[in-house]
Amino acid sequence: MFMPFDQPDGDGRIYKYESIDISEYQHYVNNDAAIGEFYVIDRAAYLRDKLKISLMDVSHKIIKVEKTKEGIVGIVKLLDTPKGNLVKELLDNGVNLSIRPRCVGFIDLDKIVHVKKIISFDFVNWFNDSMNPLSYRNKRYKFNKGDGR
Repeated sequence: MFMPFDQPDGDGRIYKYESIDISEYQHYVNNDAAIGEFYVIDRAAYLRDKLKISLMDVSHKIIKVEKTKEGIVGIVKLLDTPKGNLVKELLDNGVNLSIRPRCVGFIDLDKIVHVKKIISFDFVNWFNDSMNPLSYRNKRYKFNKGDGR
């Protein structure tokens, strides 16, 4: 699950089914151009560079994305990049990571997120059971070394 709907994420934000359009992002997925990063959270750097994807930090490619009633789901292919190999190594050793959506939009006073554009879905270095997008647990999500997933 990349982005569940109608429940608070780790920051208390709520994504609504009606307010999310994945058609533009789906175009990037269909054309092998949907990539994401793995980064250590540095709030100042994250906020400053939010709209850019750093090729130095790319760890994965989104190979499938789908909007369901429960949320946005998809498949990630880990790439043979320094950050992709780091994510593989962390997961192989039982480290829990999360995937966090990076979007353009606004949050209203009720903490409802109004997404105008999806930039990416990024691996992040903290884990929280209440965090919305995707919490990898090695027992549930197996990564096949042959196909990078």
